[in-house]
Amino acid sequence: MNAEPPKSSGGWKHPVLIIGIIIFGIAAYFAYSVYWLVNRKIPESYAAWTAGDLIVEHLRNHSNNWPRSWEDLQSAANSRLTNGMNVWTPVDRLPRYVKIDWDIDANALAKQVSGNPTQAVRVVTRLDGGRLSAGWGHEPNGVISNYLKGQ
Repeated sequence: MNAEPPKSSGGWKHPVLIIGIIIFGIAAYFAYSVYWLVNRKIPESYAAWTAGDLIVEHLRNHSNNWPRSWEDLQSAANSRLTNGMNVWTPVDRLPRYVKIDWDIDANALAKQVSGNPTQAVRVVTRLDGGRLSAGWGHEPNGVISNYLKGQ
């Protein structure tokens, strides 16, 4: 007699494997999203907010003279703290997240943004020169532009 091998009842293994891979992929994506949010988006946003706020504080306190160094921003941070305002990221940590163009002529920049209200200002950027991921609407270049438009 021709004996046929018994048929495997393991047909259920493939769908379970596929479902497992899909669940693993979703979990990995979620884990990476949380990691990116906690380690990149939130710290970069706080640094962006702080940089914009400190530059405007310095401009207010120094007759619209542009800050020339991190030390200038430290004095602006001290001023904000004295007046009960937030400094979201300590100044000594800002260089890890933001790059500031220290060679700006604030008066020329004010004329530029006043003459063209839609003019994009890019004086605070990521370290690579790219646009900051300043979430939740407090983009530093916009804060600086709005301040200068009012001058």
